[in-house]
Amino acid sequence: MLVDSKLRYFIAQISREPIIMNQKTHKPIYSPIRLSVLFLLLPVIFSVFIFSGCERAKPTKADRDEVRAVMEMRQKAIQNKDIDLYKQVIIPDYNDAGVNFKTLVEVMQANFDNNASIEFRFKRSMVDMSMNSARMVGQISYIVSGAEEPVYDQEITIFRRVNGQWKISGGIKVIPL
Repeated sequence: MLVDSKLRYFIAQISREPIIMNQKTHKPIYSPIRLSVLFLLLPVIFSVFIFSGCERAKPTKADRDEVRAVMEMRQKAIQNKDIDLYKQVIIPDYNDAGVNFKTLVEVMQANFDNNASIEFRFKRSMVDMSMNSARMVGQISYIVSGAEEPVYDQEITIFRRVNGQWKISGGIKVIPL
């Protein structure tokens, strides 16, 4: 009942007409202007009620763990020189700073072919999440057999959830080793 009275008051404010009540029935008397305003507002009001009931996916600890698991899979793929596993953690439409999926895979395949062993390390850092996207800022390093020094860099890895699975969608440093 409270919502109905607030709605009537709102409609009256918009139409700039006073609320007129039937003295016998105590029901409002709607003028044509009021009815037209009501019919114009009904789709908006209906949409608000429908969409307010929709729950949005809020990031959870499980989501953060899944994002970290993607980085661990990437680490395993690099250390095992497994290009197929590496492709699984990258989103197929990857495109970041002019580097697309194909280029990323080609550079990593060349790294695998040109080096006897590659050790990839990343320091776990906080995962910043928002709905179906995530970002992890961290230090990475590649330790390559036969190299004088490891390659250190900072990486802002971007993740996106597609069909319930987290994939890397941007931020990978393309480093020929």
